[in-house]
Amino acid sequence: MWDERRQKERRQEGVKYRLNAIQQHANMEEYELQKKRYEEYKTANS
Repeated sequence: MWDERRQKERRQEGVKYRLNAIQQHANMEEYELQKKRYEEYKTANS
């Protein structure tokens, strides 16, 4: 009984960690995209 609960909690921790990693990866890609757009914008308007 107690072991089951601990396993479930550990699974939830794993899921939370994975979601966090996915979110960070998405944020990084978004940031790179914005940076690229800004660079293009700068060169086009200089």
